[in-house]
Amino acid sequence: MNSLVFLLPEGIRSAHLLRVSGFAACLLLPSAVFGQLQSNPVDVNQDGVPDLIERYQYFGGGTSSTVEVLKATHSDNELLISPSGDAAFALGASLDGNLKTSSFPSVSWGGYYGFRFRAADGLHYGWFSAGQPHFPGGGFVPNFIGVVVGSHGYNLVPDAPFTVGTPTSAVPIPIPLVLKASVVGGRLRLSWNRDAAPSGVLVESRALRPDASWVFVQTVSSGSQLDVDPGGVGRMYRVVKN
Repeated sequence: MNSLVFLLPEGIRSAHLLRVSGFAACLLLPSAVFGQLQSNPVDVNQDGVPDLIERYQYFGGGTSSTVEVLKATHSDNELLISPSGDAAFALGASLDGNLKTSSFPSVSWGGYYGFRFRAADGLHYGWFSAGQPHFPGGGFVPNFIGVVVGSHGYNLVPDAPFTVGTPTSAVPIPIPLVLKASVVGGRLRLSWNRDAAPSGVLVESRALRPDASWVFVQTVSSGSQLDVDPGGVGRMYRVVKN
């Protein structure tokens, strides 16, 4: 479970700690500020600069709230839009620079949301869950409309994609397999740009005919090359992850 750092508004000395959907924690401001618009900045990467913000509006014994990506911190901070055009993402969805950004920085419905934020080392991609808060021990907070921040995660590696639901971690930019071929001792040497370990790679070939199918040649569990006998017929080769 990830922890969240909340920065209380100036003049507010205490708050009530609640659990959000069993994931993490949020803050409900004390009753002294009912009737006023309040906010809770959320510092996702704990660098002292808020990245998300919960905005509260108190009314007649109830509370409404939205979660907003804080563009005031940096203009690059944005909500992301899924390929289907929705603001909410499915667990396991990929977040990267190919996604469009939302013209609306806030959300008021539960779900998983992708966002990006600018830190000192670059642009980071991450996600957060939004939902209605619970009292400690269970039970929804009554008269609460809207959502607050639940769990979250982001890629510690700047400008690298991340997956919705993955805890905060360093996930490097994937390196595509690049295949090269040379002739060594009368045999064809296939080589690629990274070690096959730990999951291994499959080497496949096919005839040059447009209707030919790929045929298994060999599994390589480690290393970055394989020598094959091409025979007397022209063929194509490829390397795929196992």
